[in-house]
Amino acid sequence: MSDIKLEKFCSTNRSMGERPPDYPNGWIPVLESQDLKPNQTKPVSAFGYELVVFRGPSGAVHVIDAFCPHLGAHLGIAAKVGKGRCGNDCITCPFHGWQFRASDGQCTLIPNLNDNEINTINAKLTVWRCIERNDVIYVWHHYDGADPHWEPDIISQIEDKQWQCVARTEYSIDCHIQEIEENWTDMAHFPAVHVPLFYPYDQLSWWQDLLQRSISFNIRTNWTTVNEPEPYNAMASIDALTTVFGYDTWAMNFQFKQVGPATLVISYESPLAGGVSGALIQYVNPVAPNKLRFILRNYCSQGFRSRIFAKVLNYFELFMIERDMIIWNNKRFIKTARYTKLDRPIVKFRRWYSQFYADKNYNVLDW
Repeated sequence: MSDIKLEKFCSTNRSMGERPPDYPNGWIPVLESQDLKPNQTKPVSAFGYELVVFRGPSGAVHVIDAFCPHLGAHLGIAAKVGKGRCGNDCITCPFHGWQFRASDGQCTLIPNLNDNEINTINAKLTVWRCIERNDVIYVWHHYDGADPHWEPDIISQIEDKQWQCVARTEYSIDCHIQEIEENWTDMAHFPAVHVPLFYPYDQLSWWQDLLQRSISFNIRTNWTTVNEPEPYNAMASIDALTTVFGYDTWAMNFQFKQVGPATLVISYESPLAGGVSGALIQYVNPVAPNKLRFILRNYCSQGFRSRIFAKVLNYFELFMIERDMIIWNNKRFIKTARYTKLDRPIVKFRRWYSQFYADKNYNVLDW
């Protein structure tokens, strides 16, 4: 299903309900490493801000506010990146040539002004804490300005190049970020949304209905939490099973690991194709209220068979995500939901996720 086809399932004038704060605190993925070359700038939007990400000659990544404090030129458009007067990474405004040090945002050069005059002006950019990890650049966001107290986990197979990225998909989604992050804990939605071969299933042809009765994607609801020593991580083990003509044909176990408020790592190992391993990694950037940038990166172990297996798995994962998008793009957030015993994983996840909100008055314990 293409993005164009999905548009008809998107409601743009719906009430969003009593939702949590728009932007959670934590490390937010804003850019993929492959998209930022040395001495290059990239404008990005994240958690309601316009930012600029750039890689200096040193290879280090820096993130700053997008607009020059002089007359407001955008530093992500035509700005020059290089070594500054002190030999450090810097960025130069394309409008009037003001130069800013990347480490602290301090203006160190204004054409035709001496150092005393520059110090008197004391122009400075806001520098955002960032980290490059697992082929992704994160920016630390905290509503109250608190410093980072944790970092995204290192995935050694990615850092050591044991896994390769074989597929990458991006979507724009209209909902609150928590709707997506808690989706994997909602075991009750799997039979309705992901088991049928076709979805939506309100207008099926005769042959689609026949296949619908013969093939299904069964998700065993033995949701098992895994104790995780780091409070910013949540983990679970979920089994998936494909059924054809009533026979179980393909079973896999997936380890789900939520890393902070905006990253989900779905790792797997399978004896099929001689043994393969990999991970589907989901990154969500809350660009604006109810406007999300969703990226899925598919990693697998080296080898031709692994690549084929990962490609097939990626196809089915997108097949399922686009079903979820039909729901996400049209639902509203319900804080005081009518829960059943099947919803216990959601309740548990919501309480865990509440740690990423700065508003202490936002009570999640009544969920």
